[in-house]
Amino acid sequence: MTNKKISSGWFPISTAALMLIFWTLFAIFLPMQEPYVNWVLDSDWTWVNIIGFVGSLMGIFAFNTISTTLNSNNNIDFIGYLTAICGVTILTAILFFEAFILKGIAIQSPEIINLKSGFYQENAFKIANLSGGLLLTIGVLILGVSMFKRKSFKRWKVVMFMLACPTFGIVIMPGNVRILGVLLYSISLIAIGIEMNKKTDANKT
Repeated sequence: MTNKKISSGWFPISTAALMLIFWTLFAIFLPMQEPYVNWVLDSDWTWVNIIGFVGSLMGIFAFNTISTTLNSNNNIDFIGYLTAICGVTILTAILFFEAFILKGIAIQSPEIINLKSGFYQENAFKIANLSGGLLLTIGVLILGVSMFKRKSFKRWKVVMFMLACPTFGIVIMPGNVRILGVLLYSISLIAIGIEMNKKTDANKT
């Protein structure tokens, strides 16, 4: 295992911190009690969602570095890694759409910006949104089993990570459950990233 592989603990830390900040700012700055179209048209919508997009994008690099620490040639582990990356990529694409495109649609056609109707209820969008979370969950569960076997990280961190992805990634989960999932996701990835950096420091001494 090389220092280059271990020293990328800042990727898990960065994605975790940014996603936690995103969800916090989302609740603080956007008019949560008003219709969804008012959220999108709010002056804070774009910059808040850009933070979420960047945080999710960093997750692709985070999963790559976590996977490399396993140093595994097992096909199942590669499938887990690929599945998780596909899930994160889909969720990142949706966040890109919401950060950079959705507001323009809301300005032109505000009547279609409704969580209970319009394109949010189109099968194609619902399938994409749900499949991102499901693929992320399946991938993390596979990688988590491999982490247990190789004792890559402390057990509680892996358990928390495995619990976090389905609770916040799968969009059909209740809001309170998803918020709990974000907390678990952030804590577990920050802890994993810190452990990776500590191993780097230990290898340098």
